[in-house]
Amino acid sequence: MAAEFLRVDPAAVASGSTHLEASVGEVAINFIVHEDQLADAEPGWIGESAKALSEVMTRWETRHAEHKRAVGGLSFHMATAGTAFSANEGHSAQALSLDPR
Repeated sequence: MAAEFLRVDPAAVASGSTHLEASVGEVAINFIVHEDQLADAEPGWIGESAKALSEVMTRWETRHAEHKRAVGGLSFHMATAGTAFSANEGHSAQALSLDPR
């Protein structure tokens, strides 16, 4: 393991972070559209069916919020890692340029 090198492309990490962040927004919009469509259909549901629809909508809303937080967190951590890799590369390059050998 010690002989293996980790190669990171900070630009690719930043791009991946941006794509994840954009996907959170896209999924949120799609969820709202589906939620609105279900809400429009809800008055046609009665009794146990209406209750089941309401329960599943609540579960989907909770699950959507959890996924949104998870993907948003992943996006944040990728952006932070990309910044850290870039800073580390900058510090390493500076240290090498100061090396008197």
